[in-house]
Amino acid sequence: MLIRSTYHILTFMLVAMLTAGYAAAANSAGLVNGMWFSKNPVTDFSETVVYSVVHNQTDEVLEGIATLVVDGVAVGVQEVRVGKANIERIAIPYTFTAGTHTVHMNFTATGGVEATHTKLAHRTILVSVDTDGDGVPDNADTDDDNDGLLDTEDDEPLVKYVAPKESIDLTESGKLLLMKITQRNDSQGESDTETTEVREAADSSRATSTIVTAVRETITSIEDVRTRSAAAVRAYEEEQRAELEAFTRTQETMPAIEGFEPPVAEQSKKRELQIAAAGASMAGTMLEKSWLFYSELVVLTLGVLHLLWVGFQRRFANVGIDDEEE
Repeated sequence: MLIRSTYHILTFMLVAMLTAGYAAAANSAGLVNGMWFSKNPVTDFSETVVYSVVHNQTDEVLEGIATLVVDGVAVGVQEVRVGKANIERIAIPYTFTAGTHTVHMNFTATGGVEATHTKLAHRTILVSVDTDGDGVPDNADTDDDNDGLLDTEDDEPLVKYVAPKESIDLTESGKLLLMKITQRNDSQGESDTETTEVREAADSSRATSTIVTAVRETITSIEDVRTRSAAAVRAYEEEQRAELEAFTRTQETMPAIEGFEPPVAEQSKKRELQIAAAGASMAGTMLEKSWLFYSELVVLTLGVLHLLWVGFQRRFANVGIDDEEE
């Protein structure tokens, strides 16, 4: 963490020094020598924002297009408009694949101002694999899939382990009852009346077994849906928190430039990420705790039944009023 912070501080100092140098050059405009990334090290798990700065030391408004080029291919653009004697930040997101990549940025002026610096030097970066998206590359992560098992003890270190669910046979009591009735019939040689009673008991047992089986299958289905939903919500929460952390880290590591305020869209995005993470956390807690989930389910069911009952009462009350009028 200390090395990463030092890296960003040195990068921003370099950008500030270069910006000052360009400010001294009259009638200069274009890219400032400097390009940095929202993540260090860069990984393949999610988007990485590539940053640079466009300056304008002329007496006219500078307009143009900044292009992010990776391995010789344009992968993202951003329209730029810089007022006279001002600067503007460039932020282009891109999801890198694992491996070595050559990255640079171009700027093309589209207005009357001629850009004096239109290209940044090529920069070679190594993108690491990050299976679980925790910001730690797999080559330095002791638990690549974040399932609580160390890679040295995990048979499948890149596949998240899910504990098997235990099943309970609820029909065993019905089977025992049917067996007792059958044995009693064979051993005692009951009369026709007793045989009829045994058949009725057997039918009743089978019906009970069928009901129990249906209930068991329904509960199993609900539990399966609840478990999968909890996992999906937690995954979404981790994704939102990781994105929020990356977003916050990016804002914290941005160079302090006098007169530059973060766009309203970025502030709005941060609030959206915070709300999404908090909502997912609450939903995940409700889904993970079975007693809380079923309590909410019972309350919801009672609420629906109450609404139906009120509707029936109003309907029948209206019918009675119509009869009296007739």
